[in-house]
Amino acid sequence: MSWQSRAHLVRGRTLNRWGIGIVLAMLLLFPHGELRADETLRSLLDINFERLVNTEVMPIDVLGSHIHLKGEWMLGYRYRVMSMEGNRDGARRQADAEVLQSFTVAPTAMTKEMHLVEIMYGFTDDLTIMALLPYKRLSMEHLTGTGVRFTTESRGFGDLALMAHYSIWRRPPHRLIILGSVRLPTGSITKRDDTPTAVNAKQPYPMQLGTGTMDLQPGLTYIGQTKDWAWGGHAMATVGAGRNSEDYRVGNRYRMAAWGGYRITDWISPSLGATMQFWERYSGADSELNPALVPTADPSRRGGRRLDVKVGLNLFATKGAMRGHRLSAEFGFPIYQHLSGPQLETDWILTAGWTWRF
Repeated sequence: MSWQSRAHLVRGRTLNRWGIGIVLAMLLLFPHGELRADETLRSLLDINFERLVNTEVMPIDVLGSHIHLKGEWMLGYRYRVMSMEGNRDGARRQADAEVLQSFTVAPTAMTKEMHLVEIMYGFTDDLTIMALLPYKRLSMEHLTGTGVRFTTESRGFGDLALMAHYSIWRRPPHRLIILGSVRLPTGSITKRDDTPTAVNAKQPYPMQLGTGTMDLQPGLTYIGQTKDWAWGGHAMATVGAGRNSEDYRVGNRYRMAAWGGYRITDWISPSLGATMQFWERYSGADSELNPALVPTADPSRRGGRRLDVKVGLNLFATKGAMRGHRLSAEFGFPIYQHLSGPQLETDWILTAGWTWRF
C-alpha cells in the first residue's frame, strides 16, 4: 500500500459518523456559500491529523518533534544521565599512565546529570513556543602522577533556552518543522572546587554549567506518521556569539538524528534511532586555567564527533483521567567516537521523562 493510500485510510478512520454528518449538513445548508465541500473536508482532516501526530510515537531526546494545537499547553520533565570513563585521542583509547606522561593530572571518569523542566504552548496550529531550563550536576574523577585520586563536583542551573517551532509544510502523513532558539547565559562559568594542590580552584571547561554566551540554535525537523508508524529526521546547530566574560567561546555543535517508531497498542510504542554529533574546539582561553596541568583545561582538546544508537519506549494515555500524560525512556550508546584528546569518552546515555498536555 502506498503512503497516499495509508494517509487516506488513517484520515478516514479518524472521521467518525458525527464528523461525516457535520460535513453533509454544511453542504446542505451552504450549497452556494463561500465554504466549499473540499475546503471543509480538508480542514477537518487536517485537525484530526494534528491530533494523530500529537499522540507522539516519537523519541524523547529530539527537540521540535511536534507542534501543538492552538491554545494547547504542555508541561514536561526530563532526567538525563551520561556516563563517561577512560580517555580517547582520535579513535584510539589511552590508558591513564599514557595521559600522565604529558599532564600532571588525568581525568578518569565523569558523570553528567541533568534535570530539565520544559513548558510549551500552541500559539497557533502551526506555531509552538517553548522554554527549557536545566539543572545540572557534574562529577569528575581524577588521578595524579603521584597516584592520588580525587573528585570534583559542580551543580546549579544551566542556560535557559527559548524556542519556537513552526510548521512550514504539511501534507499527511508528512510534515516539515523549522526551529529557532536563543539560549541565554544563565549557567555559571566560574564554578570552583578543592583539589589536592589548591583550595577553591577554578573548574576546567567540562565542569562549567553554561557557555557564558548568547547561543543561537537553528534547526529543521521532518516527521512522517500514520496511525501506527512514525519516522523522521532532525538537524540542529548550536552557534555561540562572541566570547564570554572569561574570554573564550565554546565550540559550535552540530547534531543530526533519525528515528522510527511503531505503536504496538493504544498506549505503548518502542522506537529505534541514531544520532550523529560534531563539536568544535573552543576559541580563546580562560587565563586562570593551566592547559599543561590537565587536558580538560586545554581549549584545543574540546572537539570531537560521535555516533550513538538509541532504543526508546513511550507509554501514553489517550483516554480517561490520565489522558494527555506520557512517560518515556531512551537508552543510547556510542558505536563510533573520534575525539580531540586526550578527552573522556562516552559509555552510555539514559534519558527518561514525563509530559502532560492540556
